[in-house]
Amino acid sequence: MHLYTLIIYFLITSCQGEGKQKRIELPVEETTTYLDTIVLGEDKRILVVEFDAREPNKGRWGINKSGKHRIPFINSNYNSDTKKFTGDLSFFGNEVLGSISLEIKNNGAQGKFIWHKDTLNVNLNRVEDNLSYKEEDISFNNGTNVLKGTLILPKYGEAKSPVVVFISGSGCSTRWWGMYWANELSKIGVASLLYDKRGCGESTGTSWTNSSLNDLAEDVISGINLLEDHSGIDQNKIGLYGVSQGAWIASRVNGITGKNHFIIANSGGGVSPYEEEMFSYDLQMKFGGIDENGIEEGNTMVKQYLDYIATGKNRSDLEDAMRTNRDKKWFPILGLDKILVSEKNRADWKWIATYNPKEDIRKIKAPVLVMLGGQDHHQPTKISSRKWEEGLKEANNENFKIKIFEEAGHGLRVGGHDGQGFPNYAQGHIELMKEFIEKSVLKK
Repeated sequence: MHLYTLIIYFLITSCQGEGKQKRIELPVEETTTYLDTIVLGEDKRILVVEFDAREPNKGRWGINKSGKHRIPFINSNYNSDTKKFTGDLSFFGNEVLGSISLEIKNNGAQGKFIWHKDTLNVNLNRVEDNLSYKEEDISFNNGTNVLKGTLILPKYGEAKSPVVVFISGSGCSTRWWGMYWANELSKIGVASLLYDKRGCGESTGTSWTNSSLNDLAEDVISGINLLEDHSGIDQNKIGLYGVSQGAWIASRVNGITGKNHFIIANSGGGVSPYEEEMFSYDLQMKFGGIDENGIEEGNTMVKQYLDYIATGKNRSDLEDAMRTNRDKKWFPILGLDKILVSEKNRADWKWIATYNPKEDIRKIKAPVLVMLGGQDHHQPTKISSRKWEEGLKEANNENFKIKIFEEAGHGLRVGGHDGQGFPNYAQGHIELMKEFIEKSVLKK
């Protein structure tokens, strides 16, 4: 059994013209907040619920100390006659992790909380809300792509706040994955820009699956341009937080703009995408029990695939090799047949096989914090650390720190991504991030 806290908040939306900014306030008289402590195993977490009388059909959830903070429910519904609320839990906005059903009362809320296969009874009590930030809905354009996001503005601190732009990893994701870390940054007076990835959530335009590394970097740059004109942002203190693939995007942003925004890289960058792909596929086959000959055959096919991505040549040979090896034990582990891009979209994915992040890293003069997991099965941590260090030293950058959290995996998760229990993250990584910003950014 683990002890938990679930945080449920209700979304607040407002009508506004395209491209206009409007700050969202949370009037005390229109919101109510509840919390409880729930036990599941030996772990303890806190459950908090906030209701907004103006839009009772929408809500948010979160779990303290688990990377989950005020994330909107999906498939939610509120019955005003029975005072019952139901909703599904999602982190990236397109997957279901669990659900909740509550009966709302004046001084509490009771019901059931389901996380994967575990069902918990919840009994929440009303408390005072103590958020350290305000929210502002924003949108910005990159060509025909319209990116929707939320600006987290600290309630306390300087009139113009430093800001961090959160950049997600590969896959479709909405802005809410970064709320947990944005909340922590707001406590030291730092703002955050969170946005839905192109083609995901409320963002429109070309899908991320048909976009190049430069396309994704240009999305970030468009957000930075908006921040530079914002009255509440210090345009000289704009940074980037990139997780996994987002770390490559962060280094590419600086390479394109030459503005040297400070960077926090979480489980990414340093190594090339080619190196990471080779490492990850090799490890997957080892974990899958493939013998040395099979691993060699599989790696040969991965190289053949990446060569095609890079050059566009010999597609028919690659397809023939896939048909020939379809019955091999290692073939379904790689799954290359499921991700073989079309000839039309190949150019958008070329960067996977050709991008060398060191070319951009060696130009970075701004402060850099790199946080890596010693148990990361997606990228070679030691090689990544070495290449970050080599590139930054070539840039004559003396203001950087590289920290390997030995117990952590990809994304600094501890205990893997198997969905058992609630997630935990590397102990001390938030404190390190705050210390880095306070010393290298706030005091400059």
